[in-house]
Amino acid sequence: MQVPADPEAADPQVARFDRGCLGMLLALMVPLALFFAVAALNPDVASYFAAMEVRRKIIGAFRFGPIDAGALILAALSVWESLRTARKFIAGRAVWIEGAALRFHPTIRRRPLPLEEVSGITQKDGHFETHVVIAHGAGRRLTVPMVDHDSARAFVAEAESARARLTFG
Repeated sequence: MQVPADPEAADPQVARFDRGCLGMLLALMVPLALFFAVAALNPDVASYFAAMEVRRKIIGAFRFGPIDAGALILAALSVWESLRTARKFIAGRAVWIEGAALRFHPTIRRRPLPLEEVSGITQKDGHFETHVVIAHGAGRRLTVPMVDHDSARAFVAEAESARARLTFG
């Protein structure tokens, strides 16, 4: 039995998040958040990692009764980032062309950007991840991280073509 393909996976108007990279981050961040939550509520965990007297004094400064505020803050930040990563993993779309504008995933926190304001779109390949870089305004750049390499390449070509159609008709 053949699994039906995702109709958006081959859409050149969509740059998708790299789900492999996001999945690995989730596999690391969720246990880390749990560890920090346990460390915040269990004083034995912090004392186990603070073998030296100096470390115990530093860690003790963040302890309020039985709760370690530093570990609790780290747990909250880890949960927050895990939720943001899970939203990206589930939604899939990082940036896409809708009408005459670029739209972004809510975690990027960017309003739609009209294609007329875009001066260039490029793909930047790193060692582990690919970015889509959008130049707009007076030399300003917006970087969309952790984008799938193949969808980024197709998206950049399609976005440049859409910009050219707007410019030259």
